[in-house]
Amino acid sequence: LAAALLASLLLAMPASASWGYSEETSTQTGDYVNSDDAEAQRQQEIAEANAQKAQREQQKAAYQQQINDRQNDLDKLKAEQKELQNKLAGVSGQKQQAQAVKASLDADLDNVLGQISTLNLQIEAMNESIKMTEEDIAASKQSINEQISLLRKRILTSYKAGYSDALSVVLGADSYYDSLVRTRVTEIADRDKDIITELSAEKEELEEKETQLKDEQEKLEQANEALEENKSSLSKKISAASAQIEDISLLEKQYQSDLAASQQKAKEMEQEIAAAYASIANLSSSTNSEYVGGEMKWPLPNYSTISSSYGWRFNGTDF
Repeated sequence: LAAALLASLLLAMPASASWGYSEETSTQTGDYVNSDDAEAQRQQEIAEANAQKAQREQQKAAYQQQINDRQNDLDKLKAEQKELQNKLAGVSGQKQQAQAVKASLDADLDNVLGQISTLNLQIEAMNESIKMTEEDIAASKQSINEQISLLRKRILTSYKAGYSDALSVVLGADSYYDSLVRTRVTEIADRDKDIITELSAEKEELEEKETQLKDEQEKLEQANEALEENKSSLSKKISAASAQIEDISLLEKQYQSDLAASQQKAKEMEQEIAAAYASIANLSSSTNSEYVGGEMKWPLPNYSTISSSYGWRFNGTDF
């Protein structure tokens, strides 16, 4: 009877009963699964885990390929940016040179315009001098003509009176008074001739002065024409330089725009590369990843019974 009672007690005890030192820890849930089923489930979970691992590796490889492709594109983009920067520097240098050339041409044009202005003033003064000289010549001609007219009248009068010279005037006089008058007429005629001679000399001098002034005027006008041609040439060169600067400026703006767009695209690529690296890091740190340290998991879900904890059991008879 005692033996039967002991056997019934032993059978009634749970399988996880602890003897002696060890204390049983049991967190088992669900129905009991035998070892074959548990092994099959474990193998299935291992297969699923391997499949997930393979999928993660495939995803990592895809992300890595994306990183490599984007990195290659980024390297090409960086090379293009360097080339654009070199072109931009070259264009900026050309623009500075063109601006320097235009500044020099502007200075030359200002100088020519100043010379033209000075020559125009000189030409105006020369025209005024020529005008005054012509007026003096006209006045001299008029005086000469008047004196010649008077002289002709007096000579005609003397000729009609038969007084060809001073001696004949004196010898042919009927009285002293008549001789004196006739002599005076001859003196007046001689004086008229002297005046005419002086006026003629003055007229010739004025005409020479007029000729000289006209020669100088012609030279000034020729110099002015040369300056006008130089002005026209400089204006064309300045227009060409301005057009070149405008073209260079447009090209410079285009390069700047292309460089900005390339830099923005490079920034987006770098963000894509960073996102791909982050995705790889997330895959590596997911809950289904390989064990890398820390708290270990139970090998089977819902089954975590410890039937015999670490240490002595059966009153110290077994470890």
